[in-house]
Amino acid sequence: MSQPIAQQLTPLLGSLSAEEVRWLQGRIRSGHYAPGHAVVREGWPPRTMFLLLSGRVRASRTRPDGGQEVIAYVSPVSLFGHVSAIGRKNYLATMTAVEPCECLLIPSALLTPPTEGIGRRLALRLLEATILGMNTALRTVNARLLTMASTDDLVDAMATDLGSWCLPEP
Repeated sequence: MSQPIAQQLTPLLGSLSAEEVRWLQGRIRSGHYAPGHAVVREGWPPRTMFLLLSGRVRASRTRPDGGQEVIAYVSPVSLFGHVSAIGRKNYLATMTAVEPCECLLIPSALLTPPTEGIGRRLALRLLEATILGMNTALRTVNARLLTMASTDDLVDAMATDLGSWCLPEP
């Protein structure tokens, strides 16, 4: 790793004690990816979530015609793959390095809190960080939707997807 693990994890977890750093040291590793390399592919089983430390990653999904639709770009310091890691569902998008990237690879197993001890404290902190990451991703998707459709289209689509919730009459 180019920096000590404690420094790399600070944006995600805040400051770490020496004991926490030792506990994480053998469990988290660093990955380097060249431009064009798919860090994960849509449909792969989630074994890892990623903290992008440097570079830029493109998120894309497969269209019905087999082509790729770019959903978003991920910049440092951001999580990706965390939704699948928490939900234990296959990765939802292909994440491709757009420029040379360095990521921390955080095994999804670290998100399952043991009953006590340092592993539990860190799992809960990681889960909190993933919730914040999901909020950021949701805001990005909402912004993307606004650029793709007219307001009327969005309101109509939301009205059919709200289930037992409904929009007020105009």
